[in-house]
Order: sequence, then structure tokens, then C-alpha cells
Amino acid sequence: MPLKIKIAAFIADGHEEVSDITMEIDRIVFNGDRINLLHNGEVQAELAIAMIRDIELVGKGPTLEQLRQKHPRAYEPWTPDEEQQLIDLYTSGSKPAAIAKQLQRQSGAIRSRLRKLGYDEPRIEPTDEALNYADNDES
Repeated sequence: MPLKIKIAAFIADGHEEVSDITMEIDRIVFNGDRINLLHNGEVQAELAIAMIRDIELVGKGPTLEQLRQKHPRAYEPWTPDEEQQLIDLYTSGSKPAAIAKQLQRQSGAIRSRLRKLGYDEPRIEPTDEALNYADNDES
């Protein structure tokens, strides 16, 4: 689900303010001293980080109810049994996306809990959205 953001930025000399920019994006990519704002894989804007005064979220992401349709345990407190199951699955070689599916949580929640439990370098994988895109790609 794309987000609407509003960006206030200065021109290079820092004195004149550029008009506020509002756009839908679904990804922000940091590229050295610049950021690229993307929607559906297309760069919508590229800005120097030093020019940005403020980024404000205008649109909302999915509601908790919407998230729980796909991830029923999203934002629920972790139980000790779930944490042990997470550790067992991860140390046996399961990938975070597979663990997320089994524990009914988001992949980001799995990576975050692994870090909290002392696993500093969780294996990075494609996001849930990228996996869904790949599953639905008919090419």
C-alpha cells in the first residue's frame, strides 16, 4: 500500500524554500547523500538529504485489523514459548519469511525479535510484498 508523504525542502543555498511536494511512494532508497523516492519501481523524486527540511506522512498505512488479516499475531506480545520456537526455527536454518508465516507475524517482527534475542545478523530476505509480487508474477 503506497503512502502519501509531504516533503519540505530548501534549495541548495538553504535560503529559499521549495514548494511542499506531496506524492505517493512505496519505497525510499538512500544513495549516499541523496534519497530516491519510488512508487511502483519508478523514481518519483531524487533529493539531496541536505536539502530536506521535513518529511511528513500524509496517508496512513494498513490498519491493525488489515494487518491481522494476513498476520494474525501482528503486534501481539511475544510469549516465552513463541520466542523459543523462533530460536529453534532460526537456528535450525529456517529463513525469517518462513518463520513469519509459521508464527503468523510479519518478517520485520521476526528480524527485530531475533536482534532483541541477541542474533545480531539475521539473514536478510525479500520483504513480504516482494515475495507476494513474485508469487503473483505471471511472466
